[in-house]
Parts: sequence; structure tokens; C-alpha cells
Amino acid sequence: MHSLGLGWIAKNLDDTGNASFVNHLEPMAQGIITEQCNQYHTCSLLRPFEAAGKWIGNAEYSLTQAQFCPKDNAANINGILFNVNLDGGRKPCR
Repeated sequence: MHSLGLGWIAKNLDDTGNASFVNHLEPMAQGIITEQCNQYHTCSLLRPFEAAGKWIGNAEYSLTQAQFCPKDNAANINGILFNVNLDGGRKPCR
């Protein structure tokens, strides 16, 4: 991808629960998007992306913004609440 001038946004690497997997793939990605890292307590696995100053996006579906936005904002994660049915409506943390 990079040889073609394309970037890569990794998705849900934290779902594995394996920190070394995230660590190994971080250098190849320009950012990461995850789903429900607050609900499933996997946001800490995204620290390599945070440390590298890369974009991190987090989609939450079941929590309230009060439950996850302060944590996401503090970690410079771009959190957003989506309607659980994915039929419209979204509320970004910032």
C-alpha cells in the first residue's frame, strides 16, 4: 500500500487482546479505528498509536458519552457515540 502512495488505517487491532500484535502493526499504519474499547476495556492496547502521535478513532454503541468521552478526550482518542442500530445519528465527543 505504501509503495502505491496509500495510507492504512488499522481496525480493531485491540480485539485480539494481544499488545504485541498492536505494537508490531503500529509502525505500518497511519492511524487506527476501534470499536467499543471502553466497553471492553481494551483502549490501553492502543497506547503505541497514542505514543506515536497517530490518529485514533473509537466508536461506542452502548455506553453513554459521560461514560467514555472524558477518557477518550484525555487519551486524545476521537470518540463518537453511534446509535446501536446504526440507522443514523452520531454524537462525537469533541
